[in-house]
Amino acid sequence: MATMSDVWVGLPWPVQLIATCFVLTATLLITTRLNSLSHSWPAAAGKGHEPPIAPYWLPGIQHLAAFLLDPAHTFRTTQSKYKDSPYTLLMGNVKFHVFGSPSAATHVFARSRTFAYEPVTLSMLENGLDLPVADRVYFQIGLDRANSAEHAKGFVVQNHNVWLRYLSGEPLDDLMQLFTRHFHQILEQHLDMKTRGWQTVDLYQVLRKVIFDTSVLTFFGPHLAQIWGPTMWKDFCLFNDATYIGVRTNLAYVLQPRAGRARERMLRAFEQWLTHHSEGDWPDKDKYWNEEWGAKMNWERDHLARQFGLSLRGRAAMQASFLFAIVLNAAPMSSWFTWVAASNSDRLAKCRVESSKFLRPSKSSRFDHELDIDATQMRGSNFMQALWKEALRIGTAASPARVVMEDTELEGYVVRKGSVILMPTALLHHSDLFPRADQVDTERWTGEDAIVQQRSKSIRTFGGGMGMCSGRHAAEQEVIGLVSKLITLFDIEFEDSWKNKFHFDPRSLGIMHPAGPLMTYASGMSYADVY
Repeated sequence: MATMSDVWVGLPWPVQLIATCFVLTATLLITTRLNSLSHSWPAAAGKGHEPPIAPYWLPGIQHLAAFLLDPAHTFRTTQSKYKDSPYTLLMGNVKFHVFGSPSAATHVFARSRTFAYEPVTLSMLENGLDLPVADRVYFQIGLDRANSAEHAKGFVVQNHNVWLRYLSGEPLDDLMQLFTRHFHQILEQHLDMKTRGWQTVDLYQVLRKVIFDTSVLTFFGPHLAQIWGPTMWKDFCLFNDATYIGVRTNLAYVLQPRAGRARERMLRAFEQWLTHHSEGDWPDKDKYWNEEWGAKMNWERDHLARQFGLSLRGRAAMQASFLFAIVLNAAPMSSWFTWVAASNSDRLAKCRVESSKFLRPSKSSRFDHELDIDATQMRGSNFMQALWKEALRIGTAASPARVVMEDTELEGYVVRKGSVILMPTALLHHSDLFPRADQVDTERWTGEDAIVQQRSKSIRTFGGGMGMCSGRHAAEQEVIGLVSKLITLFDIEFEDSWKNKFHFDPRSLGIMHPAGPLMTYASGMSYADVY
């Protein structure tokens, strides 16, 4: 009678090789799973334990593949196993502690020395924009930043102060008036403003292109596009699409050489733009904008970078990162805001009434139906604010991250220096505070009761503390303003599949973009219809 040994010896060598590989792989996976299970049991708060590690199968890769495939699904399904307890994801052997409560987010954002955002920014610049090694020191921080007087002299803080100075108040209002004027000018190149017939439009792609062209012109002036040349939009798309992985590893641009070449063309264009305009003071005759620099804040940021000694490539990467951040979030956010406003006839009617309070015919109209915006009236509209918050809540994929700078405790759990705190909007924006979380409900933001206040504290799309997005006011004014113009100047109908349900691609940074074309039908309105 043949033994198992005889059977094995009698097998062809390719079968033996495959069987051996299968057994070794299965052994490795099972061993990894069993080992991770031993660290996965929920631990009580206040006992000096780290948050439990969610089980995984693949050593080294750990939870990374699931996170990149669908981060929101990963967060929700894992959280369902741990109920109200935080938990840990391992990615590249780095511990990412996931906390899903508004109170934890408030605590983390209020302690920017212990939970730092600057390493996250540096990682994005290093990987996404290949910041030169010599320039990275200007974006680094250390534990010595407890000396606040010294820290205040650093490039990161001073650069942040420039953002705050120009992206709020009068400078922002002035810049956004120019932005909406340019938006109208460029929109006419993509949509027929005069026809009363229906036009079929992929809303997201049209807004993406229009907002990109408008942002380049408004924030950087007309010369950047001339320097960059005819490949500008294609280059940006290639770079943008690769950067979902690229903000985490520079290898993405090696594995996608076309994206790598597109990024290089983009950075060279910014270098040439800076070379042409880097000398001299800001002209006294110009207030916050001129054709050479676009926005004055970019001149001031570059002036600061030169004072600190950043290289030309480092300065180019810094300016390009701003363009990337604008288009990355503004285009999908404009799509979701339009969808929230116009997918329901009652909301659309009310939104048009509210828009009429802060939109007015331009006194210097050069284009059909050009409208100016009263920013003060716009910010004071409670209904527009409710629409804005609901669109943010529904459409955001971001997971605000902070690097732990010293061993500390959070909600009764120990978190170690070098680990990362993640606060996913997938948990914050779909918690028990938001009944029917997958449905649009602007009424959830009305009133002054404690529940509404709690909900407002759960909206964490812009982070908090020193790491709070300095462009949040610009984003709000930009998106509400341009969408108000769209729904005022056009009748909009959504394709059947989009009428009652939104379709997100969760593999997004910040604001999620649509999964597939966002098809709409647009019909221009006469001036008498508008006013």
